[in-house]
Amino acid sequence: MRYAIISDLHANRQAFRAVLSDIESAGADQILCLGDIVGYGPSPAEVLALAYRHVHHFVLGNHDAVIARTLDAGCFNDGARASIEWTARQLDAKARRFFADLPLVLQGENFRCVHGEFADPPAFNYLIADVDALASWATAPKEKVLFCGHTHVPGLFVIGESGCPHQLPPQDFCLEAGKRYIVNTGSVGQPRDGGTRASWVLFDSVTGGVFFRKTPFDVDGYRADLAAAGLPAPAGFLDVAEKRRLPPLREQLDFRPLRRAADAPKPEYRIERLEAALRRAHRSARRWRLTGFLALLLVMLAAAVVTWTAPRALRPPPPPPSVTYAALEPLAESVAAVAERNLLEAPDGAGAVSAANRLRRWSVTVANPKTQRVEIREESAGDGADGKYGKNGRTGTSGTDKAEKAAGTDRIPGAANAAGGGTVFVLESGTAKPMAVLSATIPAEKGARFSASAQFRTDGMGGGWFELALLQRLPDGTERLLENKGVKADRSGRWATVRFTLGKTARLAQAGQLRLVLRGEFTGRVLARRCALVRCE
Repeated sequence: MRYAIISDLHANRQAFRAVLSDIESAGADQILCLGDIVGYGPSPAEVLALAYRHVHHFVLGNHDAVIARTLDAGCFNDGARASIEWTARQLDAKARRFFADLPLVLQGENFRCVHGEFADPPAFNYLIADVDALASWATAPKEKVLFCGHTHVPGLFVIGESGCPHQLPPQDFCLEAGKRYIVNTGSVGQPRDGGTRASWVLFDSVTGGVFFRKTPFDVDGYRADLAAAGLPAPAGFLDVAEKRRLPPLREQLDFRPLRRAADAPKPEYRIERLEAALRRAHRSARRWRLTGFLALLLVMLAAAVVTWTAPRALRPPPPPPSVTYAALEPLAESVAAVAERNLLEAPDGAGAVSAANRLRRWSVTVANPKTQRVEIREESAGDGADGKYGKNGRTGTSGTDKAEKAAGTDRIPGAANAAGGGTVFVLESGTAKPMAVLSATIPAEKGARFSASAQFRTDGMGGGWFELALLQRLPDGTERLLENKGVKADRSGRWATVRFTLGKTARLAQAGQLRLVLRGEFTGRVLARRCALVRCE
């Protein structure tokens, strides 16, 4: 089993998305998170949703414990306490229940994981010096390797037959006979090791290989999100980005571990055993396979009995395999009705968007104007119903296209004859940095539900990710992600529709302003059209 072990995401969506891409390229089988999903960063809800979707096992971190209300925020200094209290206001009761159910220890085969140190996990002590390592090894005498986070600095402790621990800088290694190890994975969202890259570890439990990984991410985008949320920039990698000297690690630590009397009993805490979870999953899968096979066999037998015993004269003839034009009319009416109920207005503009050629009703953000651009084009008839393009974005074969080219117009062929034609956003990026197209805000009252959709072409997209998202700006100025859906890369040259509808249980908890966002970090080109936001009845 190849485990990607991550820690201290701290609501940094840019860093976490970059690490998820790196994990996928490394071929990890499972992701283990050692806590502190939230805190400090400006995107707690989005990062928690991503972690819930991608991470297989968690342990509880001290910032997470404050959200779960199992740890008092008074353990933090003033800046960290203000940040975690702001974070708590961005999350709901479902998030609190999620954190409250997390274990403090993950027990794997020949390895163990916690957030802080192993001697007293509920206290969230820091594992910094040799004496801390000795206490942790004494608590977990059977495991070959122990993994932790909390300090935000990747590192390594080794102890052999001499019994004398050695602290080493991060370096790839294989487990050796007669030696035991403690590995600090560092931090994904707030590194404090003097660099600006996210840290995590890849562990192969079969070969015993441990590999330290460093992943670059969009620091400027993170800084912009902090400013938009009105949060102060935490010390650490942002100081490095500004070429400032960092203080020693102990001066950067802003959490005071719990202190207990020497004779005080340690509280009970939950340990999740990975091998037991895997066995339960295998047993459950076998039961479901057997149940499904038996159910299918019963259905087939029942169908055979009914077919054999049913009178021939009573069997209705199969319907004719034809579709009339009249059968398509209700669909055309429904498409027109959706277009009529669309709350979004078309962008008022044409050509490349710039400071001198701004949009009205929509807005554009790019991380690097030198390598990224957004252009507004108009759809036109000229291609077939499939809307397939050539390599340069045009077929160049139809008479309409040739006439438009001769007239000097710059139009997108392909689907103006379909319902809902209009403008096309063309997003081009030479570097995988964030860029987005945002609609004007739409007022929404408490309890309302909405459906969002758009069509995309990604045949020019070289790599990265892109998504359709719906955001809500709350009265206090913060912005909350309501729903998002990824756009799959497709080189066929066809338009693909992406849509989602807020569930009945996801009605707006409070009034606010909504806006539709087309955003991503990619190289190449993505085209988008027919953006719609419709109120559900």
